[in-house]
Amino acid sequence: MDRNAADDAGREVGDGESARRAAILDAAGCVFTEKGYEAATTLEIARRARVSKRDLYRLFDSKKGLAAALVATHTETMTLDPRFGDPTDRETFLAILRTFGRRFLTEFLDPRRVGLYRLAIAEAPRSVHLSEALQAEGADRVRRSAVEFIRRAVGHGLVAPQDAELVMASYFDVLVGALQIQMLLGLRDMPAAAEIAASADRATEVAARLLRPA
Repeated sequence: MDRNAADDAGREVGDGESARRAAILDAAGCVFTEKGYEAATTLEIARRARVSKRDLYRLFDSKKGLAAALVATHTETMTLDPRFGDPTDRETFLAILRTFGRRFLTEFLDPRRVGLYRLAIAEAPRSVHLSEALQAEGADRVRRSAVEFIRRAVGHGLVAPQDAELVMASYFDVLVGALQIQMLLGLRDMPAAAEIAASADRATEVAARLLRPA
């Protein structure tokens, strides 16, 4: 086999593994939601994903690992990471927060993610594995990205060091507000894009008021 053929074969194997991983995670989300985390079995997840249990355990070491990977996958687009840009000045800082806020809220309030939180709450008396995954692979990852973002803003002189925590806490409090609780309780559907944009704008305005004077 020549080098080009070998490279093509390697890509096919990689693509196949990526597809199996995605199918397993999709199946896991469905089975967890339908049957509950504790009642869900890796056999049922493998069956739904149309893979063998051996393939499942080759990619994920346990059901707990599956839950962590599922949450991590949902969180990939929810972190305030460098792809949004560097907050070098006031205008850029606020533009990043507006853009991020819309993306974050859209993902955070996605009915699939809300369903995972509902499930974690319902099963907490029997198992905290899903709750731990939502904390470690969800909330903690977002928090770390926000800490790094505000650290860079402090470095550029936009935020006073003593105000860094207040700026981000106020931003997220206004951004999310009561929306998640209302959805968890079934009191409302996911907000429309216009409402999400308005929430992001309000949160950004609050953060703007806490910046150092220009």
